[in-house]
Amino acid sequence: RILLRSLAGREVAVLDAEASWTKQAVCAKLADVVGDLRFGATFLYGATELVGEATLGSIGVSDGSELLLVLSFDRRILTASLDCSARIWSAETGECLLTIEGHRQALLAAAFSP
Repeated sequence: RILLRSLAGREVAVLDAEASWTKQAVCAKLADVVGDLRFGATFLYGATELVGEATLGSIGVSDGSELLLVLSFDRRILTASLDCSARIWSAETGECLLTIEGHRQALLAAAFSP
């Protein structure tokens, strides 16, 4: 069993976890408990982040451990260009997700609107 806490110290979930779980497995089980995760999730055990193929066991998590859950908005980057386009990029993969074309002049700035 592991306990997930928010940055504010609030208990988010208790999961019957296995040492072999990766971040993907923890996210899937967390979604089963709290519903669809609309945010990016980061799991920290002390100063160690659960990433990639690392498992709970490989970062030292054992029964009764507490992990810090940090939720963040989808990480996207917006760029403006002299080629008269704007692009939205994934900050995690570097992939261009969308190109917005059709402007008549070079774009000198761009911003997300809430």
